[in-house]
Amino acid sequence: MLLGFIGTAAAADRCTTVRLPDIPVTMHGLTPIVLAKIDGTVEPLILDSGAGDSTLSLAAAARLNLPRRRARFYAVGVTGARAIPTIATAQTFAFDGTIFHTVDFLVTPALFEAGAAGLLGQNVLQLADMEYDLAHGVVRPTRPVGCGDHPMANWRTSAHVFVLDLQRTSALHPHLLGTARVNGSPIRVLFDTGAAHSIISLPVAKSVGLTPGSPGVIPAGTISGVNGRPEPVWRATFANLNIGGESIPHARVLIGDIGDPAADMIVGCDFFLAHRVYVANSQHKLYFTYNGGPVFNLDTPAASGSPSAPQAAASARASIADLDRAIALDPGDIDARIARAQLSLPRRAAVEADLLAIDRLAKPGDDARLSTAALYGSVGNYAAAAHQYDVWIEAHQADNARSIPRQTWAMALSGRCWTQGAAKLDLSRALGDCDKAVDLLPQSAEALDSRALVHLQRGEWDLAIADYDSALKLQPRRVGALYGRGLAEMREGHAAAARADLAAAVAIEPAIVQHFASFGLEP
Repeated sequence: MLLGFIGTAAAADRCTTVRLPDIPVTMHGLTPIVLAKIDGTVEPLILDSGAGDSTLSLAAAARLNLPRRRARFYAVGVTGARAIPTIATAQTFAFDGTIFHTVDFLVTPALFEAGAAGLLGQNVLQLADMEYDLAHGVVRPTRPVGCGDHPMANWRTSAHVFVLDLQRTSALHPHLLGTARVNGSPIRVLFDTGAAHSIISLPVAKSVGLTPGSPGVIPAGTISGVNGRPEPVWRATFANLNIGGESIPHARVLIGDIGDPAADMIVGCDFFLAHRVYVANSQHKLYFTYNGGPVFNLDTPAASGSPSAPQAAASARASIADLDRAIALDPGDIDARIARAQLSLPRRAAVEADLLAIDRLAKPGDDARLSTAALYGSVGNYAAAAHQYDVWIEAHQADNARSIPRQTWAMALSGRCWTQGAAKLDLSRALGDCDKAVDLLPQSAEALDSRALVHLQRGEWDLAIADYDSALKLQPRRVGALYGRGLAEMREGHAAAARADLAAAVAIEPAIVQHFASFGLEP
């Protein structure tokens, strides 16, 4: 990626800063929006310091006529379906006076808030130091020269400047992670302007004696969680929260499932609005001063600007209409058909119409078959899903998968294992697939979950429990693993443990009961 800019220099001793043109920010509730030119067309993007990669909706990528290529890794969409995403490349990506050349965007069928075309992520934001002054509607990119460890909060203020060390960022590890303290205990925090609200994880809250059932902990509605699902949150009061030296006594913060194993707390846009923040990517430090007002916003969901159900449905219809037009112009656009199928879930007929077309269009070894298999599984057509995995795996057997990334090969084997387990098809082959997947990726909760399902269908209750235990250590709220373990525990005679797991799973996702019933598995 190449960068060109016009800037002004300011010197302080031997430290010189080159100010790039300001980036205006418009707040839609607690969602920060910036306008950028993508190959000359102005598009609104959510300013998202928590996103590793910048992202565009497929409808926007098609509208902009950006060239696309398929990635070699899995992603999980807002529907929960696994798919291999595409990457779109813009030749120019510009703010006033700042131009980036050859910028990649992940392409997703996801719908974004506030009419945004996508997200502006860390692959762009970490190219310079960034001052986030969201209370005044601006982000100020800065290039320091010869500054070393010179303090970089260079705005005139009588307020105390707090400083926090960040984990070293890179293309592989782009996230703004640091350490804070809750009631004196260290926790990992992620600074994420794309999250409307700051939130502390349930395990951290529990470690200091706060649970959803504790006195004084109050239900606060829901926020949009992992894969776009609504997640319940609660208002809780912590004796003390210390972020970068800023001590907040009796801190009132939301608690809930943050869905990020790398962090114990998400520091969201509410914090950024209450502070002026300088992210010194050049020093791996974060400087900030307090503006005033509440540090954390506890109002959900209205204050976040989250779309209502009718708004979300209207947005989905608009995106499908965009994809309809793209497919009418190019009926062979496989990526557009995958995106339309994902947005059409759970309407099986609409989904399968696109999947049948993809089956005709795709080559045997095309990675689109893996996305197609996952989508067939999402609508319960497990035999068709297994067939898509068969075709793809057979196409790559000749070179013993040497050209295939380890994760992709493991997930293909795990996917075929899971679909055969769901349909009770050739359980011996299914178990062999999962054994290979777990050997390739021992820390994959998905592969362990898939193998546990096969053990469950084979009546191997103790082996199923062992694999579900391992999956839940990696992802404690993995709803299928909780429910499956509950079924295995019930059959092993562990009634109390079974009831607890089944109830926990249903509380997270009530439809899980019907989901397992479709496999022939019921309490």
